[in-house]
Amino acid sequence: MEELPRKYKKLINQYKPIEVDGFMLYPFTVERYEEYLVASNAIGYMQQQLPIQLMSMPILSAFFKMDAERVIRGESPTGLYTSAVVALALALRLVKTDDDIFEVCKGFVPITSQNDPTQLKALAFNDAEGNARTITPIQFANMRQIIAAQNGIQIHDELDNPELVQAEQDLAEKKAPKLEMRPEDMIEAAAVFTGVEEEEIYGWAVLKLSRRLEMSRRILDYAICAISEGNGASWKSGNPVPHPIFARKKEGSDALMDMSKFAGGQGLQAMKDAGAI
Repeated sequence: MEELPRKYKKLINQYKPIEVDGFMLYPFTVERYEEYLVASNAIGYMQQQLPIQLMSMPILSAFFKMDAERVIRGESPTGLYTSAVVALALALRLVKTDDDIFEVCKGFVPITSQNDPTQLKALAFNDAEGNARTITPIQFANMRQIIAAQNGIQIHDELDNPELVQAEQDLAEKKAPKLEMRPEDMIEAAAVFTGVEEEEIYGWAVLKLSRRLEMSRRILDYAICAISEGNGASWKSGNPVPHPIFARKKEGSDALMDMSKFAGGQGLQAMKDAGAI
């Protein structure tokens, strides 16, 4: 993902809205955490995972075309187009506390090509003040990077290998314990760590909640590792949490194996033999 200008980073770190193409984009709030998870599917989607004939399209156009064609064939849509619309509804603050997000999303009307109903030209909707607005796929592409940064959603570089990224995710899931992850438990934990009442936390930006929990966990892990190290514990690659504030740099990819370890070292020897004259 391209580096964001410093002025945007400062606003993101303060959890403030950012104007893009005449639209004010707000960070998602904790009270809409479940909708945030839905929106993350489209915002963080790797464009390299699209069918090859759709890769050169703006990603919103690709989502719409892919799901429209599936519906025409009588198949279930991927849900990526709906996920993108959910992201817009949240970022534009069109969802009120008691509103159903999907009812709000119905207010986004796709404008398509007269010659091809699967070709999206723009989304028409009414903003929070009731004004008629449109968002084009190109504008969504510009908004997507900001929405991702405001909410801690990773957009992979266009040169990243989707198979390797998937392998890393699968490996991380395999190593991780099976947990019942509930938003209310995250909120309770944040309340304990910060002393802030739950009612206030519901109004936080999702990114703020994630960062507060991450920093709290790092401080706890640092204390545990420091005590364990003082009692003689050691780690193959060194203390995994060497500092209570700053994260340890990640080196290399967990999905890649050192060739010297592959097949008991025979893999590396085979490579050397192949290069010998």
